[in-house]
Amino acid sequence: MGVHRVDVNEDEPRSQEGQVATARDGGPGGAHKELVRRIRKAMTDQTMRQSDLARKAEISAAALSNLLNMKSVPEVSTLELLAAALDITGEPLRELLRLRERADARTRRLDAYLVAARRAADEHPYVGVVPGSMLPLPTVYQPQRLRRLDEAEDRDGMLMPTDDLASLPANDVLPNGETCILLAGAGGGKSSLLRTYLAASTEEWLQGAGGDTVPVLVSAAALASPLPLAPALAAAVNADLAPFGLTEALPLEIFAAPPYPDVSWLVLVDGLDEVINLAARRRVLSTITSIRGDRQADLYRFAVATRPLPSEDFDILGEGVPRYRVGPFSPNDLHQVFCRWFHALGRSDPDQEAARLSAALDDAHLTDVARTPLMAAMLCQLYASKSGGSLPRSRGEIYHQFVSLLRERQHIAGIRPQTRSALEDWGDDAVAQANRTLDRLPSLISHFAAEQYDGNPQATLDFLAVHPDAQPPEAFSEYNTEVWRDFLTEALRRSGLLTLRGTKLVFLHQTFLEYFAARRAKESLAHTISTRLRLEVVKWPPERGASIGDLPLKSRMAWVPPPFQSSYLGFLIDLAYEDPGMNQLLMRWATDSLDGCEFIARQVHLGTRLPAAVTEAAASTLDGLARNTLFEYHNRIRAVDALVELGSQRAQELLYVLGVGTVFNDHVRLYRIAGGLAKIQSQRAVDLLRALEQDPTVDDEHRQFAYVRLCWLTGRVPEQFTGEM
Repeated sequence: MGVHRVDVNEDEPRSQEGQVATARDGGPGGAHKELVRRIRKAMTDQTMRQSDLARKAEISAAALSNLLNMKSVPEVSTLELLAAALDITGEPLRELLRLRERADARTRRLDAYLVAARRAADEHPYVGVVPGSMLPLPTVYQPQRLRRLDEAEDRDGMLMPTDDLASLPANDVLPNGETCILLAGAGGGKSSLLRTYLAASTEEWLQGAGGDTVPVLVSAAALASPLPLAPALAAAVNADLAPFGLTEALPLEIFAAPPYPDVSWLVLVDGLDEVINLAARRRVLSTITSIRGDRQADLYRFAVATRPLPSEDFDILGEGVPRYRVGPFSPNDLHQVFCRWFHALGRSDPDQEAARLSAALDDAHLTDVARTPLMAAMLCQLYASKSGGSLPRSRGEIYHQFVSLLRERQHIAGIRPQTRSALEDWGDDAVAQANRTLDRLPSLISHFAAEQYDGNPQATLDFLAVHPDAQPPEAFSEYNTEVWRDFLTEALRRSGLLTLRGTKLVFLHQTFLEYFAARRAKESLAHTISTRLRLEVVKWPPERGASIGDLPLKSRMAWVPPPFQSSYLGFLIDLAYEDPGMNQLLMRWATDSLDGCEFIARQVHLGTRLPAAVTEAAASTLDGLARNTLFEYHNRIRAVDALVELGSQRAQELLYVLGVGTVFNDHVRLYRIAGGLAKIQSQRAVDLLRALEQDPTVDDEHRQFAYVRLCWLTGRVPEQFTGEM
């Protein structure tokens, strides 16, 4: 059991009367507290020290210390020895034994939770792992780094690449027990990070060396329900951990009290962005805010993982809640990830395979796209399935080929023979109907994904039950429809795209829901553009003949999709690459507003296939906005950040020109421009740092940092900086 780090003086008796809750009013855990209180009171009444009691009861001093510090619940025999030494008999002894039994039940439940949570944490959160087995997450996990965002960086999704010199390991953040927000893009490693921390922390508690918090991992959707926090946690944990050996349901009382004395629950909330309904999303944040501000503040801490959302979504949390960006893999990290995946996939020379894949990604301009855990996992499996060969050209094509691979594996796994075996008792028509449903499974999944993306709360099977392509055979009466539902469940699960969480079928990753929802929207693309995307840009004042660089900020405000829709729309743009209406809209975003250019930059960063004319137009617009002195300074920096995200050769050249010029101060030139170029692996970063290092108009502090950074990028060992170049 976990170690409670508050020590008790071995030789000094002390009363805890009034300092702990009684069994009557203490709620869960109160029995344990009351048991300890009564033993301490008996010691005080007899003026007996711990060492005296241990000696008289003939038990070890360590066992007694663990008992009095509530590190453990005593065995019945141990409690009887202590009672005899303290002259406790009759009804008081029977009360002690009843308290011990109640306290022991809570301890057993906490232990059962820790064991099941530890098992669950090892399950890989992504799809398509080694066929026929569940790949443990630690097999391929590569730690990522976090960087705390300042207010200038913390805005609607345009996050600068993480600077390794200013970042820190995730394990230096979460154990602090500080409520925080963890931000990363689609597939950026949020779920893997939370699961890895859950595994490490629960293992520490099981080994008796826990810290200040006990983690509990839940989806944000589980907290969006109308239930109060404790029953919502209990319901989610019971459903999620049942497949991992949790044989007895945890009562809500477990989560309504501290897991151990002076220890808080650390609620790891995954997928806030996946709560599509804005009111429900704010309900989750309101719950966190209310708890942080009342008497339960010491009972719960929260770490909320989400894609970037509009800053105003987080305003309800108030001040003092730090936000961290989960950084992408460095080139060395990415190589290690590839090696681990190829080893798990049984390749004979993982290191050589990793080197070949890295070279292929460079040739295909997909290296930046691969720097997240999800994309690295998918690309490794695609590359291995083809024994090398050409890589997809965009993120949408990666998903298309990966879904095809999963479907191929489904057939290889023999689902049709197994379906025949399960349904043949109901006749050939039943088997034929099942095969028709399997043929239409991609369309069914797309239909369901589109409805869910639009906020339909129906469970998967309830939704599909009324779809014509998923109707049960006529031979099935209302009394054996469960057989058909079992078939649908297995077919969807074996697709590799959905999994059972508790009793619900859900997509294994939000991006697969978005991919299939976009495929559905593509069927009526013109309608999607006109109703979902195309809103008029309002210019004020309506100046005629003015270029965008000549217009003040208010003239360039345009509606663009919010950041959390970027991933879904990226799939839609990929699918509609040659559609004139979509390309016209993209060009409008690239020329009409800073927000639109940021949207284009996000798409480039995601790996969406865009017409070259669109990215060129966005680069030109951003360059004009960055230079425009009529533009507010922080918005000009936004333009710089978006140029970094674009990453194209032209954008790199524009950044270099901005960096050596005098448009921006030294700090922006060094940290935002040179730093951004360094993170996109541009040679121009070296050129710019060398120019800043040798520029006499740059102050010595910034020149010194430019020198150190330049040495870091070029592999040199920094010498004493003299300022003389």
